[in-house]
Amino acid sequence: MSKYKQRFGYGLGDFACNLIWQVISLYLLYFYTDIMKLDATAIAAMFVVCRVIDGVTDLLVGFAIDKTRTRWGKSRPWFLFGAVPFALAAFLAFSVPNISPGGKLAYAYVTYIFLSFMYTVVNIPLASILPALTDDMNERTVLATWRKFLAFLGSTIVSATALTLVELVGRGNEGLGFRVVMGIFGVIGCLCFFLTFALVRETNLQESTKSATLNMVMI
Repeated sequence: MSKYKQRFGYGLGDFACNLIWQVISLYLLYFYTDIMKLDATAIAAMFVVCRVIDGVTDLLVGFAIDKTRTRWGKSRPWFLFGAVPFALAAFLAFSVPNISPGGKLAYAYVTYIFLSFMYTVVNIPLASILPALTDDMNERTVLATWRKFLAFLGSTIVSATALTLVELVGRGNEGLGFRVVMGIFGVIGCLCFFLTFALVRETNLQESTKSATLNMVMI
């Protein structure tokens, strides 16, 4: 396999993560408070609770990667099987139903916890897989650079286009606009994760195991 294919494929994984997660980071709080009219204090408390839960799920996913044994490797299957649930979780986060305020808050809790978990599922393997892709330290540096560049590109695309697209497709209905845009970015993200799965290969699984364990300790 061409090194350039693997570099591009590896970078696409973080492009997908940032294409979806940047929308969450920039606009989900606004969506909750200004569009869905949820209480800002309650949402702030929800974010704190979810961060605590994240600390636990990060460890669990790291351990699960360590125990993964498939013909595709240890980390690659997580891109394949985590892509669609991650995109679906993001879409659901911007699809709060028109129910009571308490019901909306409960829905926000469930979908945001699910979303954060799925982000962990697809993001931690991006770090743990790197040592398994090559034993050449220079090539690892190049791969990490491709990852950072495409991650930045994904974030930039969201920052530059998301609100314009929301206005364009929503036609005055921001709730609908965010839902459709998140769906579009989710589909693109899924395709990118599938390409990551197809273009990278794990050749040093022992180093992959060490990396997954190290990432659990550092999180």
